[in-house]
Amino acid sequence: MASVDEDLTWDWAEPKAGKQKSAPLAMALSLIVPGTGELYAGAKTRGFIFLSMEGGIWGGYYGFKSYSRWRENDYRNFAAVHAGVNTQGKDDTFYEKMTYYESRDYYNQITRLYDRNEENTYPEDDFWNWEWDNEASRDRFRELRNDSKSANRRAIFMLGAAVVNRIVSAIDAYIAIRSFNQAQEFATVKNWRLRCNADLLGKNKSVKLTLRKNFR
Repeated sequence: MASVDEDLTWDWAEPKAGKQKSAPLAMALSLIVPGTGELYAGAKTRGFIFLSMEGGIWGGYYGFKSYSRWRENDYRNFAAVHAGVNTQGKDDTFYEKMTYYESRDYYNQITRLYDRNEENTYPEDDFWNWEWDNEASRDRFRELRNDSKSANRRAIFMLGAAVVNRIVSAIDAYIAIRSFNQAQEFATVKNWRLRCNADLLGKNKSVKLTLRKNFR
């Protein structure tokens, strides 16, 4: 407390700037799990939106994958019942041929006629044999197989969406961090010090204001 015959002095200093956050870290977090970079930057609403989208994408991926495998089992079992196929050890190309040709023997005949390449034919034994009981069964088999393939393509699309979600979230996290750091800068005058010296009771009455920057 200043006495009446001394200068009256008041000091005022703005608090230091808040600690800024790392943009590379925010982007890395969002590349790993979309939305976490935004949460780190304090943008909670945007963070939860990206997290929700990520959950939906992976839910869609596993849903389509499960449906694809289910339909794959269906068309293989259907082929065993209606075309007499031994389903063991058959690749996807084998089942693709079944959608276009009524039997293995017919497929081999057409291949020998047009390709003139014995390597593209199937051995004429029970292991590689198939013969559809009717045209309707082959059409149904094609539908089941197309359902499986379509679901698998959608699952792959979900993986692409997951990549895009990460890239967009990383960019958004960078923007959120910049906004956060700018807010931290504007919230302070960065250690400016204001001093007021007032001599109101002395012979030479005076008031002096001094504004000083602290560079430490």
